[in-house]
Amino acid sequence: MLLLSLMAAAFAGPCRTVLAPTVHAQPDGPRCLTGAAATAMSLTQATPTPTELARRVKVTPHGIDPFDAQRAGQDLGIEALVFTGPPEAAARLVEAGFAPVALVNRPGNTRHAVAVTGIERGVDANGQCGTALTAIEAFDPFTNRRTWQTAQAFAAQQSAEQLMVFFDPDQREKLDDKGFPLTAAEAVDRRFRAQGWMNRANAHPAPNAQSVRLLKRAVDADPEWATARTELERHTAAADGKIELNP
Repeated sequence: MLLLSLMAAAFAGPCRTVLAPTVHAQPDGPRCLTGAAATAMSLTQATPTPTELARRVKVTPHGIDPFDAQRAGQDLGIEALVFTGPPEAAARLVEAGFAPVALVNRPGNTRHAVAVTGIERGVDANGQCGTALTAIEAFDPFTNRRTWQTAQAFAAQQSAEQLMVFFDPDQREKLDDKGFPLTAAEAVDRRFRAQGWMNRANAHPAPNAQSVRLLKRAVDADPEWATARTELERHTAAADGKIELNP
């Protein structure tokens, strides 16, 4: 009987399938992040096209920084969180009605962006509906196709488990409806934003008034991050200015 039960579980179809009602957006040119982000944003009120997003971001030989995509969404009234998590985190968001963007690795040591648009949960060893995530559906802007793969295969492709979710301001409370760890994601996002501003400040050849302004934004983004405060103090001193920081 146990063997029959295991065979039934192995050959049974998915216990629950959830698909996000996204509008697929294929970008012009090698801008996968704008295509994936526009697909995710099709669930918001703004619904920008990849072209509209591309006009708002800086495209480098290495592609588009998620930080710039996040800021582009903000310019359109769309909020975003950048965080890290396994496929289960993406699945919880799909079940709550969102289509998170995932950064994945591709041959040639390159990163690629896809939108997670569906999930499947399977049956357990007794043939009953279980909670195990079995498959992920992702929309690839490069191929303009939605494809399914096992959750394990998707996890193996993730790039540093980096994920993004875009949402309207009034949808924030809905993010954790299905158990998504919102508080932890917000903490990671604060650090990501601070790092983004600090990276731009340190891109200046030497400390100056603009780098100081950027580092102020880094401190505002994540007041608990000592590294940003230290860099702000260093740039301020080098620029011969003075600034008072709240303890």
